[in-house]
Amino acid sequence: MYSEWISNTTKYTKDGVERAANLVESGVTPVNYVVNTAIRLSDIANHSANRFLEHQRDMAIGTVEASAHRLKVAASASGVRELVKDQVQLIPATRDRIKQDASKAWGIVLETLDELRTLFSDGAKGLNQTAKTASKKASKTAASAKKAVKKAASA
Repeated sequence: MYSEWISNTTKYTKDGVERAANLVESGVTPVNYVVNTAIRLSDIANHSANRFLEHQRDMAIGTVEASAHRLKVAASASGVRELVKDQVQLIPATRDRIKQDASKAWGIVLETLDELRTLFSDGAKGLNQTAKTASKKASKTAASAKKAVKKAASA
């Protein structure tokens, strides 16, 4: 009878350890999820930074080119009146360039916000699903462990 009790206890202990291993193994999914989300977030940040840097470069080039054009127009003026008139005529082009630059920058911000919204929206759904799955596995493992303890105690 004593050897049977030892045999049953050993079997139930092994079962419990196996269930515990399965529970620990299920923790891999949330870790993968968090790391993959962090990688996606890093990609979004890098992509957005690259777009802003390219935009800043384009703005600087546009400003330099517009300044060079203003200087050429100023150099070709025959007098102060023509100089002022020519410079005033260039104001709409400058205004349009500034407006276009601001619009493009705002577009980059909106695209980045959309990417972040998608990331965190998908992330919340995935995290919620992962938590539900882990909770179900933990409940099953706990119930199995309780049964094993009861069996071992009654044997």
